[in-house]
Amino acid sequence: MTDGIGAGATRRYAIGPASGLHDMPMRVSLIGDSIRMNAEPFVRDRLPQRFRLTSPSVNCESSHKVAECIGDWVPRDEVDLVHINCGLHDIRYDPGRDRPVATPEEYVANLRKIFAHLAAS
Repeated sequence: MTDGIGAGATRRYAIGPASGLHDMPMRVSLIGDSIRMNAEPFVRDRLPQRFRLTSPSVNCESSHKVAECIGDWVPRDEVDLVHINCGLHDIRYDPGRDRPVATPEEYVANLRKIFAHLAAS
């Protein structure tokens, strides 16, 4: 498993019995929209007890909002694993608008900002 995207991925983690990490507590953060919110109870029920799951109480919506709030939702050095789900709100067309919430260029820029924060953690 690697963190970051593309060539920026620098740290590698092996999780399994041989790694010594298999029995250690794991701090996991779920970030995402209503899909995350609806799936979260099932994820909580299925994760081993050693996993400590955190998530925002709000719908994280688009990549704009995630990029803006990632520092509050995932403080540096406080989680081991982050699962992010954002993108559907980005392709949405709001009434009266002639473009999606985020252009492809804005979406990529937001993802870079999000992953830069995570990579520095």
